[in-house]
Amino acid sequence: MTAPLSHPAKPAALRYVKQSPLKRALTNYPGVISIGIFVTVVAMVFSLVTENFFSVSNLLTILRQAAPLCIVAVTMTFVITTGGIDLSVGSVGAVSGVLAASLMSSYGVPVLPAIAISLAWAPW
Repeated sequence: MTAPLSHPAKPAALRYVKQSPLKRALTNYPGVISIGIFVTVVAMVFSLVTENFFSVSNLLTILRQAAPLCIVAVTMTFVITTGGIDLSVGSVGAVSGVLAASLMSSYGVPVLPAIAISLAWAPW
């Protein structure tokens, strides 16, 4: 009579240790978690210190100011994921803004022509 076959134990490197989702997130993404905690603490402090922080008008103002940045971020995400990595949008925007401001302040060019010139210059 033969003894039953026993399965050898797997090496430690091949064992899968099931972790809770919270522990996995804390282990894999500590930077993102710490930023989230910081933003939450700052929001709580400002909501306690000022009475207008969580008002509808303040939240709408924040959304209006963040909208252009969100639009650029989403479009840059599409560019990066499709493989056409070009991260010069920020620098081109900054130089175009400086060019328009210089045209208006130093040369007296009106606002709309200065913007048109800076936008025409941007692709170069």
